[in-house]
Amino acid sequence: MRTAASVVGIIGGLCGIFFAQLVISVGMMLAIVESATQGGEMALGPEFYTGLLALFVFAIGVAGAVMVAQRPFVGAPLLLLGAVGGLVATIAINGSPAEQNGSFVADVFPYLGPILLFVAAALAALGLRGDLRTLMQPSVAAPVGIAPLPVSAAHAELASAVPMPLLREPVANASAVRDIEPGTSFESMEQHGEFVHVRGQGFEGFLPAWSVRKVA
Repeated sequence: MRTAASVVGIIGGLCGIFFAQLVISVGMMLAIVESATQGGEMALGPEFYTGLLALFVFAIGVAGAVMVAQRPFVGAPLLLLGAVGGLVATIAINGSPAEQNGSFVADVFPYLGPILLFVAAALAALGLRGDLRTLMQPSVAAPVGIAPLPVSAAHAELASAVPMPLLREPVANASAVRDIEPGTSFESMEQHGEFVHVRGQGFEGFLPAWSVRKVA
Protein backbone atom coordinates (compact mmCIF):
# COMPACT_ATOMS: atom_id res chain seq x y z
CA MET A 1 0.00 0.00 0.00
CA ARG A 2 2.84 2.38 0.83
CA THR A 3 4.58 1.63 -2.47
CA ALA A 4 1.39 2.30 -4.43
CA ALA A 5 0.86 5.57 -2.55
CA SER A 6 4.44 6.60 -3.30
CA VAL A 7 4.21 5.83 -7.02
CA VAL A 8 0.81 7.50 -7.49
CA GLY A 9 1.90 10.51 -5.44
CA ILE A 10 5.11 11.02 -7.43
CA ILE A 11 3.20 10.85 -10.73
CA GLY A 12 0.57 13.29 -9.46
CA GLY A 13 3.16 15.68 -8.06
CA LEU A 14 5.15 15.70 -11.29
CA CYS A 15 1.98 16.36 -13.32
CA GLY A 16 1.22 19.29 -11.02
CA ILE A 17 4.76 20.64 -11.26
CA PHE A 18 4.58 20.50 -15.06
CA PHE A 19 1.31 22.44 -15.01
CA ALA A 20 2.71 25.01 -12.55
CA GLN A 21 5.84 25.53 -14.66
CA LEU A 22 3.65 26.03 -17.73
CA VAL A 23 1.62 28.68 -15.90
CA ILE A 24 4.81 30.46 -14.77
CA SER A 25 6.22 30.43 -18.31
CA VAL A 26 2.99 31.80 -19.79
CA GLY A 27 2.83 34.49 -17.11
CA MET A 28 6.37 35.62 -17.88
CA MET A 29 5.73 35.66 -21.63
CA LEU A 30 2.57 37.76 -21.19
CA ALA A 31 4.48 40.21 -18.99
CA ILE A 32 7.28 40.52 -21.55
CA VAL A 33 4.85 41.05 -24.44
CA GLU A 34 2.87 43.64 -22.48
CA SER A 35 5.99 45.57 -21.49
CA ALA A 36 7.26 45.51 -25.09
CA THR A 37 3.99 46.76 -26.58
CA GLN A 38 3.32 49.43 -23.97
CA GLY A 39 6.93 50.49 -23.50
CA GLY A 40 6.86 50.31 -19.71
CA GLU A 41 8.54 48.18 -17.10
CA MET A 42 7.75 44.49 -17.02
CA ALA A 43 5.05 43.78 -14.42
CA LEU A 44 4.28 40.16 -13.56
CA GLY A 45 0.61 39.33 -13.24
CA PRO A 46 -1.15 37.34 -10.52
CA GLU A 47 -1.02 34.18 -12.66
CA PHE A 48 2.76 34.13 -12.31
CA TYR A 49 2.69 34.26 -8.51
CA THR A 50 -0.15 31.76 -8.30
CA GLY A 51 1.93 29.45 -10.49
CA LEU A 52 4.84 29.83 -8.06
CA LEU A 53 2.53 28.89 -5.19
CA ALA A 54 1.26 25.86 -7.12
CA LEU A 55 4.85 24.81 -7.86
CA PHE A 56 5.67 24.97 -4.14
CA VAL A 57 2.68 22.92 -2.96
CA PHE A 58 3.14 20.28 -5.67
CA ALA A 59 6.80 20.00 -4.65
CA ILE A 60 5.56 19.31 -1.11
CA GLY A 61 3.36 16.56 -2.56
CA VAL A 62 6.33 14.96 -4.31
CA ALA A 63 8.34 15.12 -1.08
CA GLY A 64 5.48 13.42 0.76
CA ALA A 65 5.27 10.71 -1.91
CA VAL A 66 8.98 10.00 -1.58
CA MET A 67 8.80 9.86 2.24
CA VAL A 68 5.58 7.86 2.60
CA ALA A 69 7.27 4.53 1.84
CA GLN A 70 9.68 4.82 4.78
CA ARG A 71 8.05 7.41 7.05
CA PRO A 72 4.30 7.16 6.47
CA PHE A 73 3.38 9.31 9.48
CA VAL A 74 5.30 12.20 7.86
CA GLY A 75 4.67 11.47 4.19
CA ALA A 76 0.88 11.05 4.40
CA PRO A 77 0.21 14.58 5.82
CA LEU A 78 2.53 16.07 3.19
CA LEU A 79 0.60 14.24 0.47
CA LEU A 80 -2.67 15.63 1.80
CA LEU A 81 -1.21 19.14 2.06
CA GLY A 82 0.05 18.95 -1.52
CA ALA A 83 -3.32 17.67 -2.75
CA VAL A 84 -5.39 20.37 -1.00
CA GLY A 85 -2.98 23.18 -1.81
CA GLY A 86 -2.59 22.03 -5.40
CA LEU A 87 -6.37 21.88 -5.90
CA VAL A 88 -6.87 25.39 -4.47
CA ALA A 89 -4.07 26.81 -6.62
CA THR A 90 -5.36 25.04 -9.74
CA ILE A 91 -8.88 26.37 -9.23
CA ALA A 92 -7.44 29.88 -8.73
CA ILE A 93 -5.56 29.56 -12.03
CA ASN A 94 -7.93 27.53 -14.19
CA GLY A 95 -11.33 28.12 -12.61
CA SER A 96 -13.78 25.55 -11.26
CA PRO A 97 -14.00 22.23 -13.15
CA ALA A 98 -17.78 22.73 -13.49
CA GLU A 99 -17.13 25.86 -15.52
CA GLN A 100 -14.94 24.09 -18.10
CA ASN A 101 -16.21 22.75 -21.41
CA GLY A 102 -13.16 22.73 -23.66
CA SER A 103 -10.24 20.42 -24.41
CA PHE A 104 -8.58 17.79 -22.22
CA VAL A 105 -5.35 19.77 -21.89
CA ALA A 106 -7.13 22.91 -20.71
CA ASP A 107 -9.87 21.38 -18.56
CA VAL A 108 -8.72 17.99 -17.24
CA PHE A 109 -4.93 17.92 -17.12
CA PRO A 110 -4.55 20.79 -14.59
CA TYR A 111 -6.58 18.76 -12.07
CA LEU A 112 -4.80 15.45 -12.72
CA GLY A 113 -2.03 16.27 -10.24
CA PRO A 114 -4.31 17.10 -7.28
CA ILE A 115 -6.55 14.11 -8.00
CA LEU A 116 -3.61 11.69 -8.00
CA LEU A 117 -2.25 13.26 -4.82
CA PHE A 118 -5.63 12.75 -3.14
CA VAL A 119 -5.60 9.10 -4.26
CA ALA A 120 -2.06 8.68 -2.91
CA ALA A 121 -3.06 10.26 0.41
CA ALA A 122 -6.02 7.85 0.66
CA LEU A 123 -3.76 4.86 -0.03
CA ALA A 124 -1.29 6.07 2.59
CA ALA A 125 -4.12 6.48 5.10
CA LEU A 126 -5.27 2.90 4.47
CA GLY A 127 -1.72 1.69 5.04
CA LEU A 128 -1.45 3.66 8.27
CA ARG A 129 -4.76 2.23 9.43
CA GLY A 130 -3.44 -1.30 8.95
CA ASP A 131 -0.19 -0.49 10.78
CA LEU A 132 -2.03 1.05 13.73
CA ARG A 133 -4.39 -1.92 13.92
CA THR A 134 -1.42 -4.29 14.02
CA LEU A 135 0.31 -2.28 16.74
CA MET A 136 -2.84 -2.17 18.88
CA GLN A 137 -3.46 -5.92 18.73
CA PRO A 138 -2.99 -7.50 22.18
CA SER A 139 -0.42 -10.22 22.52
CA VAL A 140 -1.95 -13.70 22.32
CA ALA A 141 -0.84 -16.58 24.50
CA ALA A 142 0.61 -19.72 22.96
CA PRO A 143 -2.07 -21.99 21.43
CA VAL A 144 -3.33 -24.87 23.54
CA GLY A 145 -1.51 -28.07 22.73
CA ILE A 146 1.93 -26.50 22.28
CA ALA A 147 3.59 -26.90 25.63
CA PRO A 148 6.49 -24.53 26.18
CA LEU A 149 9.80 -26.20 26.90
CA PRO A 150 11.55 -24.17 29.60
CA VAL A 151 15.16 -23.35 28.90
CA SER A 152 17.52 -20.97 30.61
CA ALA A 153 18.02 -17.60 28.96
CA ALA A 154 21.17 -17.57 26.89
CA HIS A 155 22.92 -15.30 24.43
CA ALA A 156 22.09 -16.22 20.84
CA GLU A 157 22.09 -14.83 17.33
CA LEU A 158 20.16 -15.28 14.11
CA ALA A 159 21.95 -17.95 12.09
CA SER A 160 19.94 -17.75 8.87
CA ALA A 161 21.43 -16.37 5.66
CA VAL A 162 18.47 -14.04 5.02
CA PRO A 163 16.37 -11.76 7.24
CA MET A 164 13.72 -13.61 9.25
CA PRO A 165 10.32 -12.24 10.34
CA LEU A 166 9.94 -11.91 14.10
CA LEU A 167 6.51 -13.40 14.87
CA ARG A 168 4.05 -12.21 17.51
CA GLU A 169 2.98 -15.79 18.31
CA PRO A 170 4.73 -19.18 18.10
CA VAL A 171 2.78 -20.25 15.02
CA ALA A 172 3.83 -20.15 11.37
CA ASN A 173 0.93 -17.95 10.20
CA ALA A 174 1.29 -15.33 12.95
CA SER A 175 1.75 -11.67 12.02
CA ALA A 176 5.29 -10.32 11.94
CA VAL A 177 6.57 -7.63 14.29
CA ARG A 178 9.63 -6.79 12.19
CA ASP A 179 12.44 -8.43 10.21
CA ILE A 180 15.58 -9.60 12.03
CA GLU A 181 18.82 -9.30 10.09
CA PRO A 182 21.31 -12.23 9.99
CA GLY A 183 23.81 -12.11 12.84
CA THR A 184 21.56 -10.04 15.13
CA SER A 185 22.23 -10.80 18.82
CA PHE A 186 19.44 -11.42 21.35
CA GLU A 187 18.47 -13.45 24.44
CA SER A 188 17.05 -16.92 23.77
CA MET A 189 14.21 -17.70 26.21
CA GLU A 190 11.75 -20.61 26.44
CA GLN A 191 10.91 -22.81 23.47
CA HIS A 192 7.35 -23.30 22.17
CA GLY A 193 7.26 -26.31 19.87
CA GLU A 194 9.29 -25.35 16.80
CA PHE A 195 9.67 -21.72 17.87
CA VAL A 196 11.89 -19.96 20.41
CA HIS A 197 10.93 -16.90 22.43
CA VAL A 198 13.64 -14.27 21.87
CA ARG A 199 14.19 -10.81 23.30
CA GLY A 200 16.62 -8.22 22.01
CA GLN A 201 17.23 -4.51 22.14
CA GLY A 202 13.90 -2.95 21.16
CA PHE A 203 12.16 -6.13 20.05
CA GLU A 204 10.57 -9.34 21.40
CA GLY A 205 8.82 -12.22 19.68
CA PHE A 206 9.30 -15.72 18.29
CA LEU A 207 11.75 -17.15 15.77
CA PRO A 208 12.03 -20.66 14.28
CA ALA A 209 14.20 -22.84 16.49
CA TRP A 210 16.46 -23.81 13.61
CA SER A 211 17.41 -20.15 12.99
CA VAL A 212 18.54 -19.50 16.61
CA ARG A 213 22.18 -20.27 17.36
CA LYS A 214 23.47 -19.94 20.90
CA VAL A 215 26.77 -18.17 21.39
CA ALA A 216 29.14 -18.17 24.34
